[in-house]
Amino acid sequence: LVNIELGIKPVDCGGKGEYDNGNGSLMRIAPLVFHSTKYEDVKAVSSITHAHEISVDACFVYIKYLESLLNGKDKDEAYKEIQKLDVSAMVKSPWTKFREQSSSRFHSRKPKT
Repeated sequence: LVNIELGIKPVDCGGKGEYDNGNGSLMRIAPLVFHSTKYEDVKAVSSITHAHEISVDACFVYIKYLESLLNGKDKDEAYKEIQKLDVSAMVKSPWTKFREQSSSRFHSRKPKT
């Protein structure tokens, strides 16, 4: 928030590094569900304090979960809905590429016999 006081645009204030992740933006994102559930809007609000892709993705998934609840789904149905989200398709950055490579390496491993 010091960056805002310095005149930096809010969407450019949050830390973008891997070690800037936290749950601060997740704790305050819920009211956004009444205004917008678009990824770009979630990213703009999260980025005030936490701009790293992981933080933004977590906020987006949480907003989509809340949206499902508001649309009448119970918690289990809402959870199943968010499991279908492909957040990596929304943002392509070096971190996303790293996650995809790590995931494919993990899933392609054969169990030791």
